[in-house]
Amino acid sequence: TQRPLTTSYSICSKPHTMAMYSVLQEQIARMRRNDPTLKELTIRRPGPAEKPVQECVHELALALRANTVLEKLFFGNDQIDSAGAVMLAEALEVNTTLVELDLGRNSIGTAGALALAGALRVNRTLQKLKLSANAIELVGIVALADALKANTTLTTLHFMSGALGCEEMTALAAMLKVNTGLIKLCLVGNTVDDAGANALADALVVNRTLTSLKLISKHIGTEGGVALFHALKTNTTLSELRLENSDTISSTGTMVLAEVLAGPTALTRLGLSSSKVGTEGIALIADALALNTSLTELDLSTSDIGTAEAAALAGALRTNATLLSLDLSYNVIDNAAAAVLADALKTNTALNTLDLLGNPITTEGAAAFVEALRENVALTRLDLGTLFGEADDISEEIRAALTTLLKDPARAAA
Repeated sequence: TQRPLTTSYSICSKPHTMAMYSVLQEQIARMRRNDPTLKELTIRRPGPAEKPVQECVHELALALRANTVLEKLFFGNDQIDSAGAVMLAEALEVNTTLVELDLGRNSIGTAGALALAGALRVNRTLQKLKLSANAIELVGIVALADALKANTTLTTLHFMSGALGCEEMTALAAMLKVNTGLIKLCLVGNTVDDAGANALADALVVNRTLTSLKLISKHIGTEGGVALFHALKTNTTLSELRLENSDTISSTGTMVLAEVLAGPTALTRLGLSSSKVGTEGIALIADALALNTSLTELDLSTSDIGTAEAAALAGALRTNATLLSLDLSYNVIDNAAAAVLADALKTNTALNTLDLLGNPITTEGAAAFVEALRENVALTRLDLGTLFGEADDISEEIRAALTTLLKDPARAAA
């Protein structure tokens, strides 16, 4: 029986190797005949690909050269080796329809990166490229960065779990100083240190196109963090910054960040998850939020926020009129701290999402939100981690009351 044709096809199960070979051959055949319904293809299979599947990758790359329909291609979990990446890169040099390529968690290596760099010099349609966990060495990163100096169509670039040291970051920073197309840059789980953060900060001072930067590294200290925050005083285009899992947010760094938030800034989304903000740092951020008129999303999850920090944030919520989403999940907010936050919601008219998942809040704390929601009309999503049966710390009566209030159309209409 022929499989139904759809605009998106996903191979994510763990079939027998020959069964997967057959499925891949079927999708390659659709690509060869330019099936107008196949616009997205996802291939993620647990475990490394065996030889028949690797051979299919090469055939797929050949089919991609002439295909004029496929727009998104996702390969994951060690399905692509360096030879496969080279063939895909060669296809990209002539393909004119693919806009998104995800090669995360493969083995394309430096040879594959060099080939992709060559493709980026001539390709004018690819917009998103994800290269997480591919063991790409310095020469490959430098080649990709150099190619992007002239490329104006790629808007999103992801590097995750790679070893991005000072030299690699210097190359990427040099690219950002002249690149006019990249909008989103994601560097996650890397070894970026202060020197790399400083290079990135220098680039942000002159870059006028990047709007989103996600940087997650345990090796950035106060020096690198301060440099990045100072750059935001000059940069007028970055609207999203996620600086997470680092030691960056010391008291010195937080003071500079607070200055940015209290003044005119392009930032609308800020993520500081798993960073060492501290009580003083939260107080400074809260004071700045009371003055800020642009931030709509703030992530302070896993930041050891307790009663004192929650009280500071509650004070900000009483006056802030622009923050829409606040993530305080996986902190140490107890019933008393929850009650303080709930009380602030009685006067807040903007916040629509509050995430308190993973905090020690029981029926008493949840009841405070029931009371608050009878006056608040803005909040539509409240996650206490127990509303969906994950724990028994909140009574059924309070859960039901919260669910009813959050879904009440009369509140939304008001």
